[in-house]
Amino acid sequence: MRGEVETGLTKAITAVLAATNTPIGAYEIARIIALHSARPVYPNTIYRSLNRMIELGFVLQVASGRGYLIRDQAISGRVLILLCSHCGGTSQLAGDALTGELDEFCQSATFRVNRTHLEVLGMCSLCTSSQKACPPTSSASETSLEASVTS
Repeated sequence: MRGEVETGLTKAITAVLAATNTPIGAYEIARIIALHSARPVYPNTIYRSLNRMIELGFVLQVASGRGYLIRDQAISGRVLILLCSHCGGTSQLAGDALTGELDEFCQSATFRVNRTHLEVLGMCSLCTSSQKACPPTSSASETSLEASVTS
C-alpha cells in the first residue's frame, strides 16, 4: 500500500513540475496537490519524494531558484540549467563537456568533487527581445499548475 501511495504522490509531483518551466518549491507543490487530495499533503513528504526523484535522475534541484524542475530526459549525463532572472523560465543543456573541464581543473587542484551543479543566470531570448512578450513572474502560474494535478 505504501508503494502505491508514493507512486500516486510521485505522479502528482511530476504533473505539477511538468506544468511549469519555472522552479517550484516543495511547499507550493504540497499546496497544489493538497487542493485536489482528500488527505493532507505535508512538505516533508514532498521533500522525501523529490529527493528520491533526484537520485533517480527525474528531477533537478535549482539552487538559485530555490525549487525543483523536471529533468530533460533527452539529455544524458550532467545538465546545465539556464535560468532567466526576468521571467524565471529555464532551459536545460547537456553539460558534460563543460563539467569535464571543471573536473580536470578540480583534479589538478587535488579537490575531490562530490557533486557538480551548474546554473547560469541571465535573460532568455523572449525577455531579451521584448520585455513585454515575457512578463516577470514571482511564481509559476497557479491556474495551469492546479489544473495539471486534476488531469
